[in-house]
Amino acid sequence: MLGLSVNSLSGEFPPVLYNLSSLVLLSLSFNNFTGTLRSSIGFDFPNLQLLYSGNNYFTGLLPVSLTNASGIQRFDVPTNKFSGDVPRTFGNLQNLSWFNIAENNLGKNEDEYLSFLHSDQLQQVRVSGF
Repeated sequence: MLGLSVNSLSGEFPPVLYNLSSLVLLSLSFNNFTGTLRSSIGFDFPNLQLLYSGNNYFTGLLPVSLTNASGIQRFDVPTNKFSGDVPRTFGNLQNLSWFNIAENNLGKNEDEYLSFLHSDQLQQVRVSGF
């Protein structure tokens, strides 16, 4: 587990930390991180179950490789500057029960945009502000 939340950390997420392949929890919320998440993050952290990176300044796309971390249960990335589409392969995450992408610049403001996520498995979905 790596918990770095609620500090005044800034800059890009340190590349050396992507070597912690056994991580199950990555908590980065409420800092001042910038830049993008590495496109290979799902391969770098294949055992990831809990990802919290809300209230930072992350930009770019949500990496498609996150679906390689098939055990993800909670995906919580609100209040960043992510943009583009949510990868449709997120619908394949069978253990996903919490999905929060609020307050980003993601997707299309259409009713069916996130229909690939199975609402019967999700306990909480926040997608406002996209």
